[in-house]
Amino acid sequence: YLKAIQTAKEQLKIDEGCRLTAYQDTVGVWTIGYGHTGGIEKWDRISQEKAEEFLLEDTLEATVDASTLPVGFDGLNYVRQAVLINMCFNLGLSKMLNFKRTLEAIKIRDFDSAALHMLDSKWAAQVKGRAIRLAKQMKTGVK
Repeated sequence: YLKAIQTAKEQLKIDEGCRLTAYQDTVGVWTIGYGHTGGIEKWDRISQEKAEEFLLEDTLEATVDASTLPVGFDGLNYVRQAVLINMCFNLGLSKMLNFKRTLEAIKIRDFDSAALHMLDSKWAAQVKGRAIRLAKQMKTGVK
């Protein structure tokens, strides 16, 4: 999974951006670093090194979650694995499991349909360019 994790981390840095002081995300959750939410309070500040540490921890957690999705994760190339890691990072496992049509399409390796289903979601409307890029990567298997 190393290549998938590295790819996901690179993309998450772009998608999430980095803030070293706590802020509230779009749904009011206190967040810091590259989208880290665990135990963050209003006045928290961290170093860049801590932001990188949180990113690695959170990416590894998202990788574990992605590997449990009913899609044959191990049989996917690293780019498609990274897409699922990114989505698990962004959405969490429980919301990711609601992408039933997407997951079913990935399971049968119908990546064109998987990409279309990704884009036909409330998530895609919220994250816009991120969803377009990830759907393209799911469709093509290329970064």
